[in-house]
Amino acid sequence: MKTGTGVTGTMDANTFGSGKTWAEYMQSITRHQEQFDRVYKSFLVTDEDVATFRSLAPLNIVAVGEDWCPDVFNSLGVIAQLADLVPGVELRIFERDTRTDIMDMFLTDGTKKRIPVFAFYNAHFRLLFWWAGRCKEGDEWVAAFRNGRTFDEIPEIDKARFRVEFDHRYDTIYRRAGLEEIKALLREHAPR
Repeated sequence: MKTGTGVTGTMDANTFGSGKTWAEYMQSITRHQEQFDRVYKSFLVTDEDVATFRSLAPLNIVAVGEDWCPDVFNSLGVIAQLADLVPGVELRIFERDTRTDIMDMFLTDGTKKRIPVFAFYNAHFRLLFWWAGRCKEGDEWVAAFRNGRTFDEIPEIDKARFRVEFDHRYDTIYRRAGLEEIKALLREHAPR
């Protein structure tokens, strides 16, 4: 997880409106449609989740991702579901590799294009905060698995085991943990 409150560019209604809705994004992607759809339909949103988002509406959420990224297809549907459930919460999705102007606003450590990015703006497009990657616990588990190696340096058999365990952890831990981190940041950065 990486978070921030500063960006290198500005967001406005026109730029925000140029992003894709969830339905438009789902029609445009060419990979992992089933995973995106499964997460959107199966993640159990609680009353408390809805209340947290509702308390900050109107809220504009910018998401940056790519359909090939496991962290994106394991988490974007959660935010999309909440945007659909909560009046006054709008989501627009931008592809990292074609909308570099948007991605470059949220670089991790000033250089890394880590996705997904979820940037939360008020009704006047003042940035509240942004969150990128995966939950802290997920970052720690991936770092321990990689043990200083690049993913390309890991033997194929270990990569296969990793993917199975990674998916299981997202289903049972990381998806909820990521949302809890985002909700904590929403409460922290809520207008007073």
